[in-house]
Amino acid sequence: MSVSCRRRSLSGALVVLGLAVGCTSEPPQQPPPNDMDKQMMTLVSIYSTYRSKHGGKAPATVVELKKWVKSMKPDELDRLGFSDVDRLFVSPRDNQVFGMTQPRNDKAARMGAQGLIFYEKEGVNGKHMTVAGMGARPAEIDREMLKQRVPEFGQ
Repeated sequence: MSVSCRRRSLSGALVVLGLAVGCTSEPPQQPPPNDMDKQMMTLVSIYSTYRSKHGGKAPATVVELKKWVKSMKPDELDRLGFSDVDRLFVSPRDNQVFGMTQPRNDKAARMGAQGLIFYEKEGVNGKHMTVAGMGARPAEIDREMLKQRVPEFGQ
């Protein structure tokens, strides 16, 4: 076997070995949701339920959404896992009512591409917890990123 042939064989073996090693590792696991994550994911679930029960129309304000939640039957409220509806809408980090983005009623929003829905108004140390649509985990972003993603923030 010539030197160039051996090099090609060795290179091919290294590529196969690299692929095998890369394919066997498991993706990093996310930590289980903490209480803040659960609270924000519950808000998104409520928001989505509201929209489905109102023909796809989003609530205009957090006050409207909270009023609707308070009108639920006791067994429906129990399923939410939060006994205090008022506290559900308040961030435990900054003790402010969560901000809610202005409803989008365009085709992208109807198809589930809502973008951020809830966010902390004050946040902590310049960081704000935010959450988008169903299935999204809450994420912490800085104030400048929040201003970019939520045009009405800070107005």
